[in-house]
Amino acid sequence: MLKQCYFKVAPGAAIWYTARMSRPKGNGSELQARRVEALRQLREGKSVAEVAAEAGVHVGSVYRWQSMKDKGGHAALRARPNTGRPCRLTDRQKAKLTDLLLDGALANGFPTDLWTCPRIVTLIKRNFGVDYHHDHVGRLMAAMGFTCQKPKLRAAERDEAAVEHWVRHDWEAVKKKRSAAAPGSCSSTKAGS
Repeated sequence: MLKQCYFKVAPGAAIWYTARMSRPKGNGSELQARRVEALRQLREGKSVAEVAAEAGVHVGSVYRWQSMKDKGGHAALRARPNTGRPCRLTDRQKAKLTDLLLDGALANGFPTDLWTCPRIVTLIKRNFGVDYHHDHVGRLMAAMGFTCQKPKLRAAERDEAAVEHWVRHDWEAVKKKRSAAAPGSCSSTKAGS
């Protein structure tokens, strides 16, 4: 929404410019209450400028609210949800996607069992013919109840028993030890004394 602002520079001279207004503060019911209250004040005889100043809005907003009420009554002033663009997958397709994801990436023809956003994009395109950007798939997965997980960086061939044995028996021999001959010091500039 654009707002026209006027600034007096010198007596008799004015410069105007168009500035972008920010989104109004408050949830839907608060904004609706503000619109209704502003129109009530207009009915009581206040000027549009006074109502706009009290509501903290531009005069054009008050005129727009008045026009909305004239055309659609009080129902036109009701808060409307900002739903955004509808999902391109149906509920049935989302349920099928959930099943495919739970089957694992290997079962769906990928070389490892790790789901990434680009892989999910490929899966959706392959099974449903719908194109999604890989950045949006993360939001879709969150809406479906999935969470982002960071995989543990361990080799698949790792032998836990061998690692445990090494830590218990060989680690002490390899671990660096403080020399017993030289006493320690906390100072970074002075050797131990």
